Amino acid sequence: MKLKDLKYERMFYVSIIVLILITFIISLRPLKRENEYKANKFWLNKTIAEPIYDIVIIGDSRIYRGISPKEIKKYLPNKNILNFGYSSARLSSLLFKQAEKKLLKTNKNKIIIIGISPNALISKAYENEHLTESLKKAHENKYEILYFNDFLKYFEPIRGRDFRKDNSPKYIEKYYNDGWIASDKELRDTNEAIISYKDWFSKKSVSKKLINKLINQVGIWKNKNITVYGFYMPTSWSMKQIEDSLSGFNEEIFSAKFENAGGIWFHFNKNYKSYDGSHLTEKSAIEFSNDLGKKIKKVQEIK
Repeated sequence: MKLKDLKYERMFYVSIIVLILITFIISLRPLKRENEYKANKFWLNKTIAEPIYDIVIIGDSRIYRGISPKEIKKYLPNKNILNFGYSSARLSSLLFKQAEKKLLKTNKNKIIIIGISPNALISKAYENEHLTESLKKAHENKYEILYFNDFLKYFEPIRGRDFRKDNSPKYIEKYYNDGWIASDKELRDTNEAIISYKDWFSKKSVSKKLINKLINQVGIWKNKNITVYGFYMPTSWSMKQIEDSLSGFNEEIFSAKFENAGGIWFHFNKNYKSYDGSHLTEKSAIEFSNDLGKKIKKVQEIK
């Protein structure tokens, strides 16, 4: 064999060995940001969802963690349903506009479902920050997130601390294409959110301006032949007591205005379980979604 041929043969085998080593290292490395990549793709898919839906559900994190479209669909099998909830969402014009865009225009029986939590009716300097960021990310990083994230994650810098075991309680999250995140925690603490919400509501209360805008929007949707359902999103008993006493939200007064504007209000008095005092566990979210589906089906049958 010629010396030149021997050189190329060695280079070939060295390349194969290097490739095997790289593959081996990649397979062993801890993917600390795996959940982040899943989340990015989940939020992007939700934000850029096509206008193909018969039913769109809006609200804050209690909504996207607490309502499963798949479960509702058991009672409305011919409906295409999207959970369009966002973190710390405000029930204001941006959310209304984006949610309506997801509805199938040719459908004559379009539905908007609004899950109310008092926090979603409090004015903030940056309203719907999560939705705004998602819209911006969808514009700037759409193709990277959708098509390259699953590949690029293997080429993150490897750090020694990535191999250390993290013993802190973790979120348990399952991402679904219909916009729901089934959630729980390894160690539940039903008082976790209580202190922060108590402090928050001692400083802030629901905005009359936001409430009036929401009620006005219900009337606008009604005039467009869009059926609007609303309800106070279930939470823990302790959280409900804080919200009833401190937030300034009165369900009886609000629901009367909601119905006068043309909406349909549901009352839920059942106790559902929360893993942090605010959000429903996966099991309770499924239970609540079934209860919600039954109520909607009953109204739809009458209509």
